[in-house]
Amino acid sequence: MCCSSLYNTVSSLTPNHSVFDSSSLVNPPLGQQEQQDLQSFMTKSVTAGTLKGYKAGWEEWQQYLRDRGITDPYLQSYSEEGKVTLLCNLFRTRYVAGKRGKGAYAIGAAIRKFYQVSLQPIAFFESSLATGARTACRLSTDELRQAQREAKGNDKLPVFWEMLSTMRDTHWTNCSWSYPDIDKRMSAMGALLAYELANRGGEATTVGGSAENHTIYNEQCAFRLEEPVIIEGECHTGFLAGSSEFRRWVTLSNVVSCEIGVASHKTGAAACHNVKVIARRNERESELLDDLFEWCIRSGSTSQEPLFSRRVFSGREVTYKKLTPKMMASLIKNTAQGLGLDGKEFSNHSLRKGAVTQMKRSGCRREETNSRGNYSKDSVLVDTVYNHDNTGRGPTGASSSSGSQDVTVADVRRHSKTARFK
Repeated sequence: MCCSSLYNTVSSLTPNHSVFDSSSLVNPPLGQQEQQDLQSFMTKSVTAGTLKGYKAGWEEWQQYLRDRGITDPYLQSYSEEGKVTLLCNLFRTRYVAGKRGKGAYAIGAAIRKFYQVSLQPIAFFESSLATGARTACRLSTDELRQAQREAKGNDKLPVFWEMLSTMRDTHWTNCSWSYPDIDKRMSAMGALLAYELANRGGEATTVGGSAENHTIYNEQCAFRLEEPVIIEGECHTGFLAGSSEFRRWVTLSNVVSCEIGVASHKTGAAACHNVKVIARRNERESELLDDLFEWCIRSGSTSQEPLFSRRVFSGREVTYKKLTPKMMASLIKNTAQGLGLDGKEFSNHSLRKGAVTQMKRSGCRREETNSRGNYSKDSVLVDTVYNHDNTGRGPTGASSSSGSQDVTVADVRRHSKTARFK
């Protein structure tokens, strides 16, 4: 269907054209309060922050319908064909307004979520017509060339080992444990561990505000011992970071690995069995384990506090601080800039991208990479969720594999929009 005919169809569409007889349908026997409670329960399918971000798209959808004389945003009196036609035309209007790709059709995710929360049918969002409309929103070849000339795009580049090594040199090795150097150490270790675990930025840092807390806590990090420790007649083969027992009984020479459990709901079913391991499979991984142990010993944070938080005497008093997304992002961007890359092309998400890229380069199986990245069962790598055949290996441990090669600055520079030939 061409744009003009689609527009004509939508313009002339009224409830009378697509109405169906709902008199024979039977609604479930839920009272008003129970219905409200169910809708409130359905909002738990998405974080408060994500739902808040969807609000603008939902409001645009409502206005789009009002402009066409439609007051019910859920289109309850419309057929599936009528609903999908209106949705496709919304994508078209955004495309005509200059939006391309996801910029034109991402609004569909917001509308779909509000339908879902309100217990409305959502099958039409996945119809072949809607899929075709999304495809039609893509950039043309000429538009792609122009975007390349203007270095447009929000896609972030992956970090690589040279960047991580530089971070460690500037913000870990050459820094003291006193204030303010300890905050540099916290930023560096947060970045190094986020890369190793293929984390989202919100897992290594503390976002704060009303956002849901996905931060890794000390109690999720268990240090495994080579030789058990006997305390009051009981044998202990590991201790949780941040605990008084950990600081009293654990020595670096007796640590063989650190096991970090998954807690964020974003991992879906993986949370029940996915434990990420940092061991001593090669020099790099052993160095990271040593650094992480030292951080946990000297940070001053308890088992009930974020892994990347610290207590330190600042000159007048002992202060407490958590690692923020801004602290880690500044380190990543400044490090990239120092290596001749464009800091704007990097963000906290670059750590996750870098981890996956390196694991692929090192020949890790798809199951391992998905497990490391906490991909949910709804991702294209769905078999990961129920696959327990996981060594716990990450990008650092994998780099010792036969034939493994590190991702280098030259590899990343080739994909840069602004620093390709610098």
